[in-house]
Amino acid sequence: MIKRKLTGLLSGASMVVGLLHSAQAQQLPTAPFKGSNIIWASSSMPTDSVLSQLSQHLLQRGFILDTLDRNKGLLTTKVVLPATSRAGEMKIRAAKTGTDWKLIGTYVIPAYGSGVAYPAEFIGAEMMPAKSAFRIVEEAARVVPCCDLRYEKAKVKFGAFTKMEDALKVVW
Repeated sequence: MIKRKLTGLLSGASMVVGLLHSAQAQQLPTAPFKGSNIIWASSSMPTDSVLSQLSQHLLQRGFILDTLDRNKGLLTTKVVLPATSRAGEMKIRAAKTGTDWKLIGTYVIPAYGSGVAYPAEFIGAEMMPAKSAFRIVEEAARVVPCCDLRYEKAKVKFGAFTKMEDALKVVW
């Protein structure tokens, strides 16, 4: 009985947090700005529909899916080194929060026997790795049906000296 009540309270609390975050996401800028590393795609479409469109888009571009969880509203791609394309050097994470989808990306530059991971972010020239990786994440975000995009900058908790395997697990 107590367990059921606690589960209900936690479920309700997570729904409220999701709705609050959705409201906050609506107030974020609609254009990328220097240092943006999170893309929010607001959509009222069902989770299955969004995940289907995203997974199809990413597979067509050479990404390998690592996680596709329809219950949690989560999709991640896998880094495969040595990579034969940019898709193999990137991890994209799309997670549902309320009616919004949070998309982030991490790209890997092969080095030191494995690779060094960096966040995909709106910084530098278009052809630089950080911005070109950001544009790939942004392209994936535009696939979310009936969506409006918003941009955010968050502190990334890894750097050039973080092991690649550890950096690929970080969510910001």
